[in-house]
Amino acid sequence: MNFPSNNPQQGKAAEPQGAHAEAPQAPGDGAARVAESGYTATHSCNGKQQGEGPPTFAVVWQGFDTLEVSYPGQVRKEASDELQRLKDLAQTLEARYQAFAQIKLGERVFQVGDRGGGRLFAFLLRHPDMRIAVASRNAKRVPLAVVTLQNQYLVSVGPERAEAEARSLLAELGKVEGSETVSRADLAADICTDEDIGRWSEDAWVTRASNIHRHTVDGMFTGWSIGLGADVSSRLYDKLFEILKKSNKTYFFDLWKEAGWFFGDPVKRYELQFRRTSLAQFGLKAVSDVLAARPGLWRYGTSDWTRLATPSGTDQTKVRWPLDPFWARVQAIPWEGKAATLSRYRPASNAPSDRVLARMFKAVATSVMARDGLATLEAAGEKLRTLLMGELQRVEQWEGASADDLLMEVVMLKRRKYCTGLNTK
Repeated sequence: MNFPSNNPQQGKAAEPQGAHAEAPQAPGDGAARVAESGYTATHSCNGKQQGEGPPTFAVVWQGFDTLEVSYPGQVRKEASDELQRLKDLAQTLEARYQAFAQIKLGERVFQVGDRGGGRLFAFLLRHPDMRIAVASRNAKRVPLAVVTLQNQYLVSVGPERAEAEARSLLAELGKVEGSETVSRADLAADICTDEDIGRWSEDAWVTRASNIHRHTVDGMFTGWSIGLGADVSSRLYDKLFEILKKSNKTYFFDLWKEAGWFFGDPVKRYELQFRRTSLAQFGLKAVSDVLAARPGLWRYGTSDWTRLATPSGTDQTKVRWPLDPFWARVQAIPWEGKAATLSRYRPASNAPSDRVLARMFKAVATSVMARDGLATLEAAGEKLRTLLMGELQRVEQWEGASADDLLMEVVMLKRRKYCTGLNTK
């Protein structure tokens, strides 16, 4: 399998297209505005009214969606014993013990799971920035750890810094021996376009993959997946729909706006996933190798492995079918520069946002106000406090613990879940 040159100079140069475009200003929360608009755009990135002229095409973000990296080495005995102790705590039936299944590495507090990180890894540590599967001390021919760098962290600090931080944290658990190996890399480009990606038939995809799937939600077409489960796979899908209905990754709105996105404009994502076997065939191992090879990986994924063609009614040979104009523009997306990064605040925990908490409180407070005929928020708050303490006191009779202790037990469990602090006895 031939692969274009991985010249390190390809990892330098300009920022992604449109990175300095002035973002339109609009009041209020972006996600709320999109949702309230009924998910219907009136223009497409550059202000063109829908239906005017050919489909628009503007890249509003590109970079790594996911990086999974393995590190050779061995965990230290003290660290292995401590992780086993914490894992045992996580497996207990009593919440008061589960709350202490945490470990602090660097400045981050990780949740220690009650199970391992897969068949080969004994321990699993979770944090909003990364997921770390750690091998047992007795494991043979298994890396010290496999780290999955989470999307928002990658977008915030960039892959180089994220990898360096992961390596630093692992040094607290054991000895890292040699270079890391990228076991999964997902390249993605978000495209502001009013192109109808559901208009093609499956025959239009000319690909080496063995499976092609159309996806719908409640009768609405949402995208394509090609070769899922293979060493190379890809997806073309409605990213705005996916954010609003599933992932809630609304931090992308800030990035898109900086590239000229208008609230509610349609955004499609094309995503290429390369696993360890395919990366090894290209001679790519370390994160720096994969970074330098981004243009070549994109070229391979959009030209050699899969392309979108215009079917011919007279020629049955797919390789001779002309390239679809939309796909020609996908192929031409430049990858000379480094991935765009967020400069705004990035949440450091899994805790609900202020907006979510406000919604939850509003729902409960208005319910008790309506039920009990209360007229003020203060009265509702006092009523809710009375109800909560009454319920805790009823449970107290059975548990043998004070109401305050019962409440703090739940707080500690959530602190562990959210990675917001280290519980102390």
